[in-house]
Amino acid sequence: MAAFLAELAEAAGRFDDMRGHVKCLVEQRLRGDEEGCQERPTERQPTPMLSERERNLLSAAYKASLAPRRSALKAISKIICKEENEGNLDKITCATKYSMSLKAEAEGICCELLGMVQQLVLQTEGSEHIVFYHKMQGDYYRHLSEILEGTAKIKAVKLSRWKYDQAEILAERDLEITNPIRLAVVLNYSILIAELDDDHRAARRKARRTYDAALQQLDYIPEDKYKDATLILQLLRDVAQEPLWADP
Repeated sequence: MAAFLAELAEAAGRFDDMRGHVKCLVEQRLRGDEEGCQERPTERQPTPMLSERERNLLSAAYKASLAPRRSALKAISKIICKEENEGNLDKITCATKYSMSLKAEAEGICCELLGMVQQLVLQTEGSEHIVFYHKMQGDYYRHLSEILEGTAKIKAVKLSRWKYDQAEILAERDLEITNPIRLAVVLNYSILIAELDDDHRAARRKARRTYDAALQQLDYIPEDKYKDATLILQLLRDVAQEPLWADP
């Protein structure tokens, strides 16, 4: 029922509600509750804690819940800069307080997700699922690094890189080059390299290598993965061709 409620909330555009229902679902599974389980595996059947559908709900819920906070923080940051240039101290103080409250919300969402995913990794079998979760960890440590400052920011960047490394190593060992999750790991790792390491050339090289290799296997992509794979390939091509990131 929690998965259905999450889908209802998603359809209604109530993404914080969706996040709450997905959190409930994950907690049920981690406790081993029967409620909401589509099927119970036999002892000889290794299985992920979440089905692919539920895993995608988890990803969509937290992404949709965090996105407006990230956008709001970027908008407020621009306003603070403007007011600083004009010397409006009262407005700067007001905007800074509001920014701090939004940062607390965003940090809470990231930490909540990271805590659950770490438990899922420990209790999940199957390389594709584990790569997916490591990628999520990399993503949300990267998002945390946008919020934090000083040594906490540096630590978040290191953790993000470490999780992307774990995802990439396992994906290269067990997943096809055209697997959408493997492609997404490279895409998001390239974003970290470009935006947080400020190494645009390395990001383009990384994206280009994967794009070129996957392009050779385009005819062999399974039908059920073709749409997602080709979409991510287009994004990798964009990164490799550098329309967004020009060298300074």
